[in-house]
Amino acid sequence: MGKSYLSQTQQLRVQQVCTTHKHLKELNLATEEALKYHDKYFAALEKVMSCLLNNSDAIEDVRRHLDPESAAKVQPTVPTVGRLAAAHSTWHASAELQALRTELEFLKEISSTGRHSAKKTKNSIGGLEKAAKKCEDVNSADYLEKLERKSGKSHEKLLRVQREENTQMERIENGIVEDMRSLAVSLSTKLVTRGTALQHAFASVGFQMSASFADGSTAANSHGVASPFAPGMAPAMPSTRVSKTLLSYDDATGTYGTSSPYPTAQSAAAVAVPQDSSDHGAATGVPLDFHPGADKTAGL
Repeated sequence: MGKSYLSQTQQLRVQQVCTTHKHLKELNLATEEALKYHDKYFAALEKVMSCLLNNSDAIEDVRRHLDPESAAKVQPTVPTVGRLAAAHSTWHASAELQALRTELEFLKEISSTGRHSAKKTKNSIGGLEKAAKKCEDVNSADYLEKLERKSGKSHEKLLRVQREENTQMERIENGIVEDMRSLAVSLSTKLVTRGTALQHAFASVGFQMSASFADGSTAANSHGVASPFAPGMAPAMPSTRVSKTLLSYDDATGTYGTSSPYPTAQSAAAVAVPQDSSDHGAATGVPLDFHPGADKTAGL
C-alpha cells in the first residue's frame, strides 16, 4: 500500500464515505432479496393450500362411495381444510400484508437512491488523494525554499501554482463534506420514517393474522388442542378486525364457501400504507443535493 497524503481528518471522511456506501449497497441487495423471497413464500403457501384442498376433495370422494359403516370412520376433512384455506386467503389478501410489502419496496428505493449518491461521492476520493499529493509538494520545505530564491514573475508563478493546488484540494474536500452532510440529513430522516412505518406494518400483520386465523384456534381448542397462548396472554386484536369469516359447507357439492369481511387482493393493493406511509413516500426527507464539483458517474 502506497503512502497516504491525506490528513487524519481527510482519512476519516474517506472511511465514512466508503462505509456508508458499503452498508447502503448491502441494504439495497437485502431488500431486493427479501421482496423476492416474500413473493416466493406466498406463492408456495398458495400451492400448499391448493394441494390441501385437492387432498381433502379426494378423501371426501372416497368417503361418499363407502358403505355407511366405513364412511362413519372417515373424518370429514372439508370443514377443517376449507376453514384453513379461507383464513389463509383472507390473510394473504389483507391490506396489512400488502402494506408490509410496500414498506419493503420503499426501503429498497431509499437504499438504492442513497447507494448511488454515496457512490458519486466515493468516486471523488481519487481526486482528493491526487490533490493532497500535489499540495504536499507545493507546501514542502523544498518548494518554500525555491519560492524564497525566486523573484519577479518566477516567484509569482510558483506562488500561483501553490495557491491553485491548495484551493483545488479545499474545494474537493468541502464537496465531500457537503455531500456527506446532505446524505446524512436526508437518509436519517428517511430511515426514521420508514423504520417506524415498517415496525407498524409488522405489528398490523400480527393483528391481522390473529384475526384471520381466529376460527382455526377456536376449532382446535374445541378438539382439545392446547392453545399456543397462556391464559390471559392471547394477543389483543383491533375491534375492527375481530369479525369472523362466514363459512358454509355444501355437502352435495363438497365445496366450502366463504364470505370474508376483509378486502380482496385487488382492493388491498390500493389501500394506504399505515403509519404515515401515505404521507411520506420513499422520497420523503431532504433532497440529496450534491456538490457540483463531484464526479457525476454513478456506479454500482
